[in-house]
This record gives sequence, C-alpha cells and structure tokens, in this order.
Amino acid sequence: MQKLWQHKVDWDQIAPSPIISEFIHLQKELPILATIKIPRQITVPKANVIEIHTFSDASTIAYGACSYLRTVDNSGQCSVRLICAKSRVAPLKAVTLPRLELNAALLATNLTAKLMEAFTCRISNIFYYTDSTIVLSWLNTEPALLKTFVANRVADIQRKFKIENWQHVKSEHNAADIISRGSLPSHLLECDMWWNGPFFLSNPNQPVTNNNFLPLNELPEVKNSALTHNVIIADSTIFERYSNFDKLNRVIAWILRFKGNTLRAKHDRIYGTKLTVHELKLAKQSIIRATQSVHFAEEIKCLFKNKPLNAHSKLLTLNPFLDSDHLLRVGGRIVNSNFSFDKKFPYVLPHNGHVTRLLIEREHTLLLHADAQATLASFRNNFGHCGVNKLSKRFCINV
Repeated sequence: MQKLWQHKVDWDQIAPSPIISEFIHLQKELPILATIKIPRQITVPKANVIEIHTFSDASTIAYGACSYLRTVDNSGQCSVRLICAKSRVAPLKAVTLPRLELNAALLATNLTAKLMEAFTCRISNIFYYTDSTIVLSWLNTEPALLKTFVANRVADIQRKFKIENWQHVKSEHNAADIISRGSLPSHLLECDMWWNGPFFLSNPNQPVTNNNFLPLNELPEVKNSALTHNVIIADSTIFERYSNFDKLNRVIAWILRFKGNTLRAKHDRIYGTKLTVHELKLAKQSIIRATQSVHFAEEIKCLFKNKPLNAHSKLLTLNPFLDSDHLLRVGGRIVNSNFSFDKKFPYVLPHNGHVTRLLIEREHTLLLHADAQATLASFRNNFGHCGVNKLSKRFCINV
C-alpha cells in the first residue's frame, strides 16, 4: 500500500508490475497462515517469576514492537511466549531512522502499558530492548536539552516507565527486527525467535545486552542552546543563601527529587524522609555543573562543539574535557595511574566561586582546621581540583 502511494497510482489504474508480482507472491503465501498453531498457555504452572520483555525496532519501511511473557517456576523451568505485537508503516514523508526508532520505542511503552492494564497477575519486572544507541542516549537525557520532536516522545516514555529498564541489544537478537523488515508466512512459520523470543531470554546466563551511551555533543536533535540554559542557575541566586555545603547539597537533592516525581508515573515516585546516596551525588553534580556554567561558559561551549579553546582562556593549559555527565574536568593528569577517575580527572572550579569556598571550608572543618597545604591536598584527593596551584589564606584557590 505504501508503494502504491509512492507511485501515485489512482484507484482505476494498473499497478506497476513489480508491485503486482510482490502482491501475487504474498497472496500465494497467505494459506500458510492457517497452519500456524499458537498455544493458549503462555506461562509455566505455578510460576514465581513473571516478566514482560518488549522489543522495538524501525526501518525506513516500517516500525513496531513485540512483547514476550517470561515465566519461571521454583524448579527453574522457564517459558517465553509471544503475547502481542504492534506495527506501523513508516510515513511517506522522509523521517530520519533515529526518529523512527524513537517512535518504535514509544510504541513499545504504550503496548506494555496496555498489557499492564490487562494482566491480573503480579508482574515481577519489565524490560525494554532496542538496537539503537542513539535512542538509548536520548532516553537518558533531560528532555529540555532536546529538540521538540524528540523531547516530547522522550518525556512521554520517561513518564511511563523507568529508564533503567531499557537495554541495548544487537540487531540479530532483536525480535522486533522481523516487524521492521517484514516477513512472509512461510518464514514466520519456522521463525523460533518470533514465537519464543531471542535465546538469551530462556538462558539468562548468556547476556547479550550492553548499554553504551553517546556523549551529548555527539547526539543528534540536541538544542544548540542546551548548555547556555544552565547559566540561569547562578551562585548568586540559591547557592549564596547557604554557608554550609552539606546543607546546600541536601536542599538541591530535595528539589531534584520533587522535579523527578513530577515527571514519573505514580508507582515510580520516590517517597520518604531520607535522601539516598545516589540523590546526594546527583545534587552535588548539579551544583558543580551550575557553577561551571556560570564561570566557564565559553570553555564549555567550545568543548561542546568540539572547538579549540580561546587562546586567552585560563583553562588552556589544563587540557579540559566534558565527561559523560557534562561536567568540566582536568585532562591528561596522571591518566595512566591506578587512581580513581575523580582523582585522575578532577573537576574544574573557579577561585572566586561561592561553592568553591564552601567545599574548601567543609574540607578544612573535616580536617579539624588543618593548615592550607594539608587542606588543599585533602581537597584534591577527596573531592576534586580547581585547576590551579595557589591557595590563599582564606582557603580560596586562585586561577
């Protein structure tokens, strides 16, 4: 049907011979569908593990998703069965393949959401699979940093299910690949992966998933002004209201939890009166990112666009780079050592920043008011590095 539209064939015109041949071939294959038998029982008896595994894929022809139910009983007997699938023809208007892959991912979440409404049994876990690294990277990015088309769909997916459940899978192990490229009934009849899922679902001892995310500067559909938006949060607004870094860190952590809960579905929201270590870490990174965006905006902009730093930049000798969390770090320092990543590539902080002063005062207090050299050494080991080599009497590092 799509090819008929592409050739602009009217209702009373004869279709081109290649399309007619393709249709006749399909027509001859259709009776084979009557020989396909689908078992009604899709679970093992007395299953104690019930999981949904949904795959998504896209091509320039079509995109779709398929869901499987994986059940395991107490003896370890495992069963994987196809539950349902959904496919859509790709639009005639040219759309990039990553966008089609994202549409397939959204279709996968909608399909799974419908399954969750239909099931009466308790689902142990839900997993999603895609062979698109770009889509996985989009899903692990704040929608505000992405262009409208991608941002809307990413936000929709993030609201419905946990992003941690998404995994990368090779194309040859992606069951939804059969949807995106199409299949004749004769092939479908013998296709074990379509009916019973990829082999690794039945044999979890052979993992084939591997999540590798692309850095923001290599992702398509990213707003050009994404990094400049961070400048809105400046030291003089929220940060300077606090004279203690631990208190500031906890305040930002609560703000981020509130923000996250507004974007999550009800069953995924985080409640409680205690902050987790992960939440405190994300808050600290947010504080550092905002501080760097204010004081090193030009350097971050150049690094984001893979351009050399200005010849007059104070960070030029530090070989700075942006890590996977988009934080500015010192590069090329004891890179071959066995130290931790934070110690090999410390953060870059300004000498006159309020956050810098709070961090050094915090370290100074933890060391029971040690001298300047001891405070600086501990600060560099335990937290980061300001990319400088002088420490004033007020424990502020000079650029």
